[in-house]
Amino acid sequence: MHNLIIHYGYFGLLFVTILESACIPIPSEITLTVAGSLAAPGAGSHLNIIAVIIVAAVGELLGGFIAWGVGRTGGRAAVLKFGKYVMLDVKDLERAEAYFQKRGKITVLLGRILPVVRTFISLPAGTGEMGPVQFGLFTIVGSGIWCTALGLIGYFLGNQLHLVNTIDAVLSNVGYLIAAVAVVVIGLFVFHRTKLKRHQKESAQSE
Repeated sequence: MHNLIIHYGYFGLLFVTILESACIPIPSEITLTVAGSLAAPGAGSHLNIIAVIIVAAVGELLGGFIAWGVGRTGGRAAVLKFGKYVMLDVKDLERAEAYFQKRGKITVLLGRILPVVRTFISLPAGTGEMGPVQFGLFTIVGSGIWCTALGLIGYFLGNQLHLVNTIDAVLSNVGYLIAAVAVVVIGLFVFHRTKLKRHQKESAQSE
């Protein structure tokens, strides 16, 4: 995907960041550091680091709203239709909505600066019916922090690709760790809900 940035500049960067923020698992760690390195002095590119950060943040915002819109318009229906297969019901939706009403701001803000989590955080925010203004504000702030950090890393490292690759590898490993923890948490949740449903069924039968 970083070849799109090399060949198409800002348009390629905008396209890739929109996809990544719309729940397409594209490693922005690589995308943004490459874009930043292309903007470095002597890189032979017309890219400007300030423009790179702004374009990337805008792409993250647009992609985030796509995923948020999917969650807002279809998330509830999907849970009601398919939630039983993963032990989700209406009460879980109500809890999610209450959570995003109380803690949606900090959740989206932090979610936008965590590897892996940042790719998917917009979907539950939409399903939890977080307001568009708050979602947009905290998405652009969190995305701005992320894009600035990675863009500047690439910019200051310039053509030292071995260091860029090392940083990308570290961030990717952090992302894998977060994903592994998420899988374990989801597994524990499903196990607990299955056990609870079985207990409730047995209690109902014994009455």
